[in-house]
Amino acid sequence: GLGRGVASTASAAVGLAARAAGGLGGRHVVVVGGGEIGRLLVKHVAGAHPARLSLVSRTARVPGVACYAPERLPALV
Repeated sequence: GLGRGVASTASAAVGLAARAAGGLGGRHVVVVGGGEIGRLLVKHVAGAHPARLSLVSRTARVPGVACYAPERLPALV
Protein backbone atom coordinates (compact mmCIF):
# COMPACT_ATOMS: atom_id res chain seq x y z
CA GLY A 1 0.00 0.00 0.00
CA LEU A 2 0.88 3.65 -0.26
CA GLY A 3 1.75 4.16 3.40
CA ARG A 4 3.62 0.91 4.02
CA GLY A 5 7.38 1.24 4.48
CA VAL A 6 7.77 4.87 3.39
CA ALA A 7 9.12 7.77 5.43
CA SER A 8 6.74 10.42 4.10
CA THR A 9 3.98 11.20 1.65
CA ALA A 10 6.59 12.97 -0.49
CA SER A 11 8.86 9.93 -0.70
CA ALA A 12 5.84 7.73 -1.53
CA ALA A 13 4.79 10.13 -4.29
CA VAL A 14 8.27 10.17 -5.81
CA GLY A 15 8.41 6.36 -5.65
CA LEU A 16 5.05 6.05 -7.43
CA ALA A 17 6.06 8.60 -10.07
CA ALA A 18 9.35 6.79 -10.66
CA ARG A 19 7.57 3.45 -11.10
CA ALA A 20 4.96 4.95 -13.43
CA ALA A 21 7.60 6.70 -15.55
CA GLY A 22 10.09 3.84 -15.60
CA GLY A 23 12.49 5.86 -13.44
CA LEU A 24 13.23 9.56 -13.12
CA GLY A 25 16.83 9.50 -14.34
CA GLY A 26 17.18 11.38 -17.61
CA ARG A 27 13.78 13.06 -17.21
CA HIS A 28 12.68 16.64 -16.57
CA VAL A 29 10.70 16.63 -13.32
CA VAL A 30 8.52 19.63 -12.45
CA VAL A 31 7.36 20.07 -8.84
CA VAL A 32 4.43 22.45 -8.46
CA GLY A 33 4.19 24.21 -5.10
CA GLY A 34 6.91 25.44 -2.81
CA GLY A 35 5.29 24.69 0.52
CA GLU A 36 6.56 22.08 2.97
CA ILE A 37 5.51 19.11 0.81
CA GLY A 38 6.83 20.73 -2.36
CA ARG A 39 10.24 21.27 -0.79
CA LEU A 40 10.25 17.65 0.44
CA LEU A 41 9.36 16.50 -3.07
CA VAL A 42 12.30 18.47 -4.47
CA LYS A 43 14.61 16.76 -1.97
CA HIS A 44 13.35 13.27 -2.84
CA VAL A 45 13.27 13.88 -6.60
CA ALA A 46 16.85 15.20 -6.50
CA GLY A 47 17.88 11.89 -4.96
CA ALA A 48 16.48 10.12 -8.04
CA HIS A 49 18.96 12.04 -10.25
CA PRO A 50 16.66 13.53 -12.90
CA ALA A 51 18.24 15.23 -15.89
CA ARG A 52 16.47 18.44 -14.90
CA LEU A 53 14.48 19.50 -11.84
CA SER A 54 12.25 22.59 -11.79
CA LEU A 55 10.14 24.08 -9.01
CA VAL A 56 7.08 26.17 -9.81
CA SER A 57 6.13 28.44 -6.91
CA ARG A 58 4.90 31.96 -6.28
CA THR A 59 7.46 32.57 -3.55
CA ALA A 60 9.67 29.58 -2.69
CA ARG A 61 13.26 29.30 -3.86
CA VAL A 62 15.49 26.26 -3.42
CA PRO A 63 19.25 26.62 -3.89
CA GLY A 64 20.49 24.63 -6.87
CA VAL A 65 16.99 24.14 -8.35
CA ALA A 66 15.56 26.12 -11.27
CA CYS A 67 12.59 28.05 -9.84
CA TYR A 68 9.80 29.52 -11.95
CA ALA A 69 6.68 31.61 -11.39
CA PRO A 70 3.33 29.78 -11.90
CA GLU A 71 2.63 31.51 -15.21
CA ARG A 72 5.69 29.72 -16.66
CA LEU A 73 4.22 26.25 -15.98
CA PRO A 74 2.75 25.70 -19.49
CA ALA A 75 6.20 26.17 -21.03
CA LEU A 76 7.76 23.62 -18.67
CA VAL A 77 5.44 20.68 -19.40
